Amino acid sequence: MQSALASLDTPATCSLDEIAREQNRTLPAPLYRHLENWQKVRRGENAPSLSDLFNESDPVTQPWLVVIDTEHEDKQPIRLIGTAVADFFGFDATGYDFLQSVAPPLRGIFIDAHRAIAYGLVGKFHLAICSTSTGRELEVLAFALPYKRKNDLPCAAWILIPGADRRYGETGSEVRTIVEQRWIALPRVLSCT
Repeated sequence: MQSALASLDTPATCSLDEIAREQNRTLPAPLYRHLENWQKVRRGENAPSLSDLFNESDPVTQPWLVVIDTEHEDKQPIRLIGTAVADFFGFDATGYDFLQSVAPPLRGIFIDAHRAIAYGLVGKFHLAICSTSTGRELEVLAFALPYKRKNDLPCAAWILIPGADRRYGETGSEVRTIVEQRWIALPRVLSCT
């Protein structure tokens, strides 16, 4: 666990509310719902089961969800991509290697993040810039949480929300820059409420 947490760029003590205040913006509802659903399906101290997430149908988060298998560092297949994300990128990337959808200099950041998410039981927030098929740049807000697949294999479930509308016929093409990244502290013990 120490080696995974060594990659944390800041202590995992902030919350989505703190990020919203610092950026003086309202974060999209699916980011908050993602955390609420994670807490709802979690049992005990470990990451919740991915099958429990899929059993909890949520029309607010599902279109924006991207689930990535993270047990390997050389290739990280996309297990599921929501319809809104597929529409943004212009195709259903299920089965594709997620690492190929980010600029090469950023791949190490995501590998380290996925390791820390899985083994450090933290969330990760990104404010990123994605290029489009027309060369324009769009802001994308992303928030990842840890889940476990069968046999306790790790995966990360990201919510990706574009910050602006695309133009007609335009699609997203690649995550080019991460403007800000923050570790989100996750509750270790579930409340009784």
